[in-house]
Amino acid sequence: MNVRSASRAMLVTALVASSAALLPPVTAQAAPGTVAATLVKTTWTGGPNSNWTHPSPDPSGVTYNSRTGQLIISDGEVEENDPVKYPKNVWKGTNLFVTSLSGTLLETGANTMAYSKEPTGVGFRPDGTAGLPERLFISDDDQARIFEVNRGSDGRYGTADDTQTSSPVAFLDLGPRNDAEDLAVDLEPTRNGQLLLVDGKGKRAFVYDPGSDGVFNGTGDTVVRTIDLGPMGAGDPEGIAYNAARNTMLVLDDPSNRLYEVSMDGTLLNRVTLPFTMKSGAGIAFAPPSGGGSGQNAYIVDRGVDNDTNQDTFNDGRLYEIKFDLPPLGSEVVEAKIVASADDAEEVVRSGAVTLASGDLDLPLDGTRAQLAGMRFSGVTVPQDATITKAYVQFQADEVSTGTVSLTITGELASDAAGFTTTASSISSRPQTAGVTWSTADWSTLGARTATQQTADLSSVVEAIVSQSEWASGNHLVLIVKPGSGTGTRVAESFDGGAAKAPVLHIEYTAP
Repeated sequence: MNVRSASRAMLVTALVASSAALLPPVTAQAAPGTVAATLVKTTWTGGPNSNWTHPSPDPSGVTYNSRTGQLIISDGEVEENDPVKYPKNVWKGTNLFVTSLSGTLLETGANTMAYSKEPTGVGFRPDGTAGLPERLFISDDDQARIFEVNRGSDGRYGTADDTQTSSPVAFLDLGPRNDAEDLAVDLEPTRNGQLLLVDGKGKRAFVYDPGSDGVFNGTGDTVVRTIDLGPMGAGDPEGIAYNAARNTMLVLDDPSNRLYEVSMDGTLLNRVTLPFTMKSGAGIAFAPPSGGGSGQNAYIVDRGVDNDTNQDTFNDGRLYEIKFDLPPLGSEVVEAKIVASADDAEEVVRSGAVTLASGDLDLPLDGTRAQLAGMRFSGVTVPQDATITKAYVQFQADEVSTGTVSLTITGELASDAAGFTTTASSISSRPQTAGVTWSTADWSTLGARTATQQTADLSSVVEAIVSQSEWASGNHLVLIVKPGSGTGTRVAESFDGGAAKAPVLHIEYTAP
């Protein structure tokens, strides 16, 4: 496999429309939202932390086999057979791994060696999707090809009775020539079997069409669309998945440690912040939650350190399961920030004394002293009488803080809230909306800025403010955090602790 510094590309299958004009439109948001994901489970696929009897040292792609309810993981570093570059050839025999959703290894011995020593990406198409038969798709960044694989009579992939066709990914001089990566399948039943290909170095996504025969075999295949991912913030995109519920793609990017939700016409909709730091994130797929229940979670494989350079110790692959909630399509997303030192403040409950320049926000105890915290958000571009569908404040943990705590959050009932001052009770004396209770889990990681540091839904509070007759888009909005119950506290970053770490107000709404 090409090393990470070479900026790998990736490949994803998708049954999109036969031309740009036929793609269903997605209503764009006013600005991309930022969504924090929560970690559900980590599975080590290799190394001393793994219980896999046959390791996957560099998991490169992942897909969901809906027929079996299992994950298929490809590994592009197994069976490297260059005797000079890989003198030990430590990992042999298996480069396709079948696991349960919870990460239990179910099958070894499957491989793609008959046609590819470098299965960098993998995607599954269920039988009958767009009238096409079930297939497994494999990308190979050494050969710059994708393989469409038909399982044999044994019902398994990666065995001797598989058959396959293939297609180059760089025809017409458009796609990447040597770095095809992750695969995923568009499950929209009306689509005709097109593929998405992402070029990590070029930071672009390509839409490929298989031609009239519906098969990727190098005959009649064409490029029908290019999507530029660089301006969205992607630095080296290496994984991609199709979200069937929203008709959007999720692009996995290593340098920014984010997912980017992009509409099929190329509009950036949301950025998802990951709750862990990838070493070399490589593939992503959607599948049901491992613990049961409805909906879809995202499964991400991380290659860790490339074992090209050390076959003894770089056996450190991981499989992550995460969950996150994206705003409804067609809604608008606004994020407002604290922009000055006097825009967040603390007030001692007993005396009413107000502090403006604290390096953190103690919610609701500073030692044993109960206090309120006020936050003034600037430029809240929500129109008057908008319907608020979701709202929360995203904090960042300034300290590890644990213990039972329940807080109450209200808003100042003002059409354009003024800044805070050191006048006694300048927070508590403001007219306020009804409150929302926020009971938060422990903040166990210093610097964390994830879903755990998000407040409860504040839709009712924000809607009460923006429904006032004198409210205007772009005005200032104040939220107040009050003591509730419990003996614990949560310590959040403030503006004076670092502007980039300060609380952010996230609002989703539909226009009146």
